[in-house]
Amino acid sequence: TGNNLSGIYAVFATAIARQTGIGTLTGVTYAEVIRNAVLQLKKKNFKGTAIVINPSDAALMEFKDRDTTGQYKFPLFYVNANGETKVAGLPVIEDNNMTEGSFLVGDFSRAKLRVKRQLEYKLFDQDAQNAKNDLYTCTMSMRAALVCPTPNRVGFVKGTFATAITALQA
Repeated sequence: TGNNLSGIYAVFATAIARQTGIGTLTGVTYAEVIRNAVLQLKKKNFKGTAIVINPSDAALMEFKDRDTTGQYKFPLFYVNANGETKVAGLPVIEDNNMTEGSFLVGDFSRAKLRVKRQLEYKLFDQDAQNAKNDLYTCTMSMRAALVCPTPNRVGFVKGTFATAITALQA
């Protein structure tokens, strides 16, 4: 809408829901919330491709996974040789554009960017002073739409860690 793409989180993603058969959990961690979201995708026959969270949440995910003595437990996540964090086998993408406390898990191959008009670049020298001072105005524009067919929208799960932890501990 308007001049901006609304994105997957705002338009396409479905809310996280407690999956059947999990039972009551206590002391739920961020990694367990994400694992539940991956399970939600799999129950809808989608294979997740990535997890998007804020860098602060990624750090908290690592910090909070301790036992009562303060020792780190065996985590549900791991960091591979390339330094990439993975949860349930999916890469974690740390992005400052994601609101702290929120997450998005999905099969990102299901959403496509459809370009209506390729990138257009224009260079203007507005008046005599701009030309004299070697000043130019540069503009770039592109017309595109993010498309995800309705049946594929359940291939994206979003939520907040606080809400999901409460739901999993209920």
